[in-house]
Amino acid sequence: MLRPDDQIGTMARQHSGTATAVLATCFGINLFSRLGDIYILLLLPLQHEFGWPRAWLTGVYAAYLLTSGVVSPLAGLLFDRFGPRFVYMAGFALLACAFLAIRRSDSLWHFYVTLGVMLGAGVALIGMVPAATLLTRWYSAKLTTAIGIASSASGLGALTIIPLAQYLIDEHGWHTMSGLMGGALGIVALLCGSLLPWQRFSRSDPNEFRPNNATTDRSPRSRTMNGAFRSPVFWALAHVLFFTAAGMYAIVVQSVPFLVDMGFTRMLAAAAFGTMGALSVVSVGTSGALSDRFGYRRVAIASFLGTAVGIVLLAVLSVFRWNGVLIAYVVIYGLCQGSRGPIVAAMISKYFAGPRLATIQGMIYAMLAIGGALGAFVAGLLHDLTGNYFLGMAFALSAIALAMLPFFFVQRLRQAR
Repeated sequence: MLRPDDQIGTMARQHSGTATAVLATCFGINLFSRLGDIYILLLLPLQHEFGWPRAWLTGVYAAYLLTSGVVSPLAGLLFDRFGPRFVYMAGFALLACAFLAIRRSDSLWHFYVTLGVMLGAGVALIGMVPAATLLTRWYSAKLTTAIGIASSASGLGALTIIPLAQYLIDEHGWHTMSGLMGGALGIVALLCGSLLPWQRFSRSDPNEFRPNNATTDRSPRSRTMNGAFRSPVFWALAHVLFFTAAGMYAIVVQSVPFLVDMGFTRMLAAAAFGTMGALSVVSVGTSGALSDRFGYRRVAIASFLGTAVGIVLLAVLSVFRWNGVLIAYVVIYGLCQGSRGPIVAAMISKYFAGPRLATIQGMIYAMLAIGGALGAFVAGLLHDLTGNYFLGMAFALSAIALAMLPFFFVQRLRQAR
């Protein structure tokens, strides 16, 4: 028979093992959160095949982001009501159906429905809203680090999935690529629902699931939807995500076509895009740990400045097509890409910890997708109007500058640790 001390040690090891398994599961699922970026590879093939204007095509990506934003609060609500198994299985099923449905699409509205609405809804259901809510139940002191590790998987997914998709498009065409992706995602949906112990994952570690007094809003009203809507922190974080996404996606959605237009091969452009995703693994994975050490504000501002430098380098590349400039852009922009996500997710979890956390996460993350949709569409429209990318880059720089403002003018973000 175990002594009390031995029992406590055994329980601690069990909780630690479950927490690690939850983090590994969130990381594995988040590998698929960048599937929507495959559409970036389809921009030029679809434009050449069907002759549709660039703004109409980037509008599909904008619809994808907008749908993701609209569905994010629903993802939180479904998570609160039905749990993670239902949410994740539904998300992967939608992703599989979206890719399978476009195999024989030849109308623009088909792409809006499938790669816009269905793909956006699927990505929202498997994204950071349910992941951050799960991690909050198992991590407290190192929540930002845990969210950063899980978020970094999106960059690793971009490094592997995007070049693979480009290879399949080059060798077999985009129709075959979409069929293979759809079949693989259908298998993932079945495995996700049948193999993982979601009931155990849904419970919380009693030693971890508690508010952090240093950062959490002590008012119980902040834990309700009405209280969150009245909180300046809610709107400040929504502002940060909205303008960050507007600036980032004004660049991201046009990056591969831009590099091809500059004379680089499609495979090199896809490799550069994937490399930025790989570097974002480093930035996203370490931004949480850096925030735990230096504070949210310092790390966020440094990442915004790095993003601005990356955009400037991209503008330089349009004039001087030097490989050194391309490398500098990929490294600097990639190292800052996505680094704000874990910071904002951790701040939401700590300020609004409570029974409605997943729904509040979804409401704030909706602004990320809506801002991204605006940035993607505006960048495509400006390209059609001017025939170049300069105004789109200026728009992106302005949005990044606006995204920083709450860290200077909102007291709780200015003092956040």
